[in-house]
Amino acid sequence: SEYYSSWHYSAIHMMSLTRPISADYVLTQIKISKSKVDRILKFLLANGFVTYEKGLYKYTQKNIHLERNHKWVHQHHINWRLKAIDQMQLD
Repeated sequence: SEYYSSWHYSAIHMMSLTRPISADYVLTQIKISKSKVDRILKFLLANGFVTYEKGLYKYTQKNIHLERNHKWVHQHHINWRLKAIDQMQLD
């Protein structure tokens, strides 16, 4: 449930797909507090979604997949739709 509580979790997780990331890199990409970035990276690390080595978080091939009728799918879609609406207001 924590992973789906905000779009930030999946966004930061997806950032690690293409290259190792640092907390500082995340802060340049997403405008949230350092404490929230640290909390999310700690969560991703504790749950095996990333590993940590030499200051970088690396993707581990562990994914989350929800079936379309799972109770968290709706919340996940709401999170990203709200993010899209926020972004449209900025453009």
